[in-house]
Amino acid sequence: MYKGPDRRRPVLIVQHAQHEHPAALRRALETQGVQTLWIHPYRGDGYPDVSQIRGMISLGGPMGANDEAEHPWITRECELLRQCVEAELPTVGVCLGGQMMARALGAEVARNEVAEVGWYPIQLNAQGKKDRILGVAGTQPLVYQWHYDTFQLPKGAVLLAKSTACPRQAYRVGEKAYGFQFHPEADHQLVQEWLDLIGVDAELEAERLKHGAVAIQDTGTQRNRAIQGEKSSLKITTAIGQLFQVRPYEAISRDFHGQLEALMTHRTLIVIELQGSDRRPIQLKGTIAALTPIPEGEFAMFKAENTVLWPIRLDYITSIKLA
Repeated sequence: MYKGPDRRRPVLIVQHAQHEHPAALRRALETQGVQTLWIHPYRGDGYPDVSQIRGMISLGGPMGANDEAEHPWITRECELLRQCVEAELPTVGVCLGGQMMARALGAEVARNEVAEVGWYPIQLNAQGKKDRILGVAGTQPLVYQWHYDTFQLPKGAVLLAKSTACPRQAYRVGEKAYGFQFHPEADHQLVQEWLDLIGVDAELEAERLKHGAVAIQDTGTQRNRAIQGEKSSLKITTAIGQLFQVRPYEAISRDFHGQLEALMTHRTLIVIELQGSDRRPIQLKGTIAALTPIPEGEFAMFKAENTVLWPIRLDYITSIKLA
């Protein structure tokens, strides 16, 4: 059996629908120098062999984890998820992806008691508060939900968090495999894309009549909470990116840190260049929104001119200049 990650190989990202892209998670990987292989099985893309990747991220989707009759690729993806976990490769499942990973490891996936759509806090348990990924966002981070089904815990998995509407929001298998029921990749732009889809207003209104506001937010509330909620998303996705990072974080000088703090305090418009995946330069124009310590490194949450937030690994910055 194939064992162990190889940093020369890419991290596989599996997207299951056109509108379910990795959003903030893609940016967190790019700014940590992580090379990716991005596939779309709903378009007919094939899956690589586990020996060709050094980790895997399975995103959400409108189908169910048990719908292989309509979506035959689900069987192959579940098998690949199982192989990645068994090979101890960094493996992340988001919503549908977390459900498929649970199913691949022998757990049941079924309808949740209520649907859950909107920005809601999750409650971290003792294990979650100590976790290297969830622990970065506080004990009750505000995160984005859109799901009707949910997973049971695979054998040997550690429960990390719950919400009012769903008792299992996140689990960890070993040290490198995570399943999330919520959407850590969601930022304000991704949520806006989802809410703009045809038929969403009617769908959510029907669900609110069945389940109430405790589990289904109206679209206005979702838009209003997005800027606040995406702060948790960026912290969590940045920590997820560290599962796959190419090289250890290198400490920066105090002078450099002070320069960044001053730029943040004065909301100075700057152009920042950093080393992305495959050592390709990334150049962004905007302001520093926050300096955030994450285990194994420190990051600047950088607000680009189009208002999208980028987590910038400080030791990957190659130049800063005034715009």
